[in-house]
Amino acid sequence: MDVACVQETRCRGSGCRFFGAIGKRYKLFWMGNKAKSDGVGIFVAEKWVDSVVSVERHSKRVLVLKMVLRDCLLNVFMVYAPHSGKRDVLGTGDILERSCLLEI
Repeated sequence: MDVACVQETRCRGSGCRFFGAIGKRYKLFWMGNKAKSDGVGIFVAEKWVDSVVSVERHSKRVLVLKMVLRDCLLNVFMVYAPHSGKRDVLGTGDILERSCLLEI
């Protein structure tokens, strides 16, 4: 697995950091809030970190990561809508929950 999207990270604020042992590390790019609730993140394998050209943090539930791979631009979107019982910020009542795993 080279890229993985995660939700409900419970990370405060926004940022990035490495996790794991050297040679098997992943860099987590995240967006959260002060209350340490909700939040989204995208893990990128260490071998692809230098390919990341942009990280757009739109809200505590929307994160876009852009990578250049050879001649292609790869856009990875992480969009999270809460489980039932949490406030519906879109007002639609729909629950959207998607995760992605990419092997590059």
